[in-house]
Amino acid sequence: MPARDFMPFITGSGGPVVRYGRLNAAETFREGEMVFINNDGEVAELPIDDSVVIVGDMESSQLAGVAAMDGDTTRTDGFARTTGDLISYYPINMGTLFITDNYVSAADTAAIPPGTIVGESFQVHGSNATTLTANWEILSTAGVAGVDMQALVHQVLNSQMEPIGATDTTTGKWIVFELISGIGAA
Repeated sequence: MPARDFMPFITGSGGPVVRYGRLNAAETFREGEMVFINNDGEVAELPIDDSVVIVGDMESSQLAGVAAMDGDTTRTDGFARTTGDLISYYPINMGTLFITDNYVSAADTAAIPPGTIVGESFQVHGSNATTLTANWEILSTAGVAGVDMQALVHQVLNSQMEPIGATDTTTGKWIVFELISGIGAA
């Protein structure tokens, strides 16, 4: 299971907004993976079922974010969490920018992000494909407002973390984005 699929990028003064919740039972998420607050008010991982994240995946709380720390209750290396532990996460819909190099085509294969995607919204995908090194990725398919969790692209960066031009289709590596659920602030 990979870690740090999505991480905070640039935020306002004082760092990114961080919220806390109690850990749900039998979780295996890692830092940088998508989480939500379940109906019991606990932090749980969003489904990794090889489908896009939809608003309905978040149960009635409608609160989601990116794990700021591991929440794995099954680890055997001495770092396992216990049900009820306090877990931090970066909430979505708060203006926090995230960064990832997990951009995939509609066929769920790694792709180079082109400069033309700046300003576009794409689907957030929980992949269980064994050929990829990430669980959470941005799928190169337009997101549907109010239905899909969306990644609104702010910048595409090259491997030196420099912005690429709008016509560049070969040097993109990193995507700077904002996570939006289309349902209001968390």
